[in-house]
Amino acid sequence: MRTTLIGLAAAGCAILGLAGCGSGATTSTIPTTAATAAPTLAPTTAPATSVPTAAPAVEGDTDPLGLTGLGAYETAWNARHQLDSSKSGGDAYLPAVAGGGDTWASVTFAKSHGYRVVGYDYQTGTGNGISASAMKGYVRQQLPSDAVVLGDVVQGGSLAPRQCEIIAYKSATLARAFSDPEIGDPQGYAMVVFTSSGTPDFSYDPNQVDGAGVSLGSGPADLTGSC
Repeated sequence: MRTTLIGLAAAGCAILGLAGCGSGATTSTIPTTAATAAPTLAPTTAPATSVPTAAPAVEGDTDPLGLTGLGAYETAWNARHQLDSSKSGGDAYLPAVAGGGDTWASVTFAKSHGYRVVGYDYQTGTGNGISASAMKGYVRQQLPSDAVVLGDVVQGGSLAPRQCEIIAYKSATLARAFSDPEIGDPQGYAMVVFTSSGTPDFSYDPNQVDGAGVSLGSGPADLTGSC
């Protein structure tokens, strides 16, 4: 899979389970309209967070697929998320979470038409872990409705025998969104990695999930990888 990305690979931060991720990447420069409206509550399936009221996207650059999570145009993402201007990398989005990071970290855009979102880390913050079931409900809202689960497995890593949970998805809508050669995912694969940074040695606890790395995937092959 050949991908030209702008920023850091989102899955890296989630695999390490670091709540402070979210700086050091360079995002694209498509002009956006800053969001300043009063905050509203995030989906009830995830911890309550606040995001600004959506601002209009750039005229003439509307996503025909209407994606707002993974695969969204950069204009659509920025209209629904508030950039944390205090972070130098330009890839972290408020609200801030306990531990010094942001709710959305290492947000990565492809260097292609629309600058689609190809990865990010979702974080609940230190001491604010939720159940794997609740996190799956939240992540599911960030994927197209036609996304199907190809597999779900708990894997080990260098820090613990059980260090993360990997879920592989496939979506015909994402296949259309990521078919650009600059992205290189015409199969529409997505990978989600859950971690628990608040446990001793970062061992995975399905009752204390505080990080979810959402990114392009490689299909069933993702399920055989380590954390």
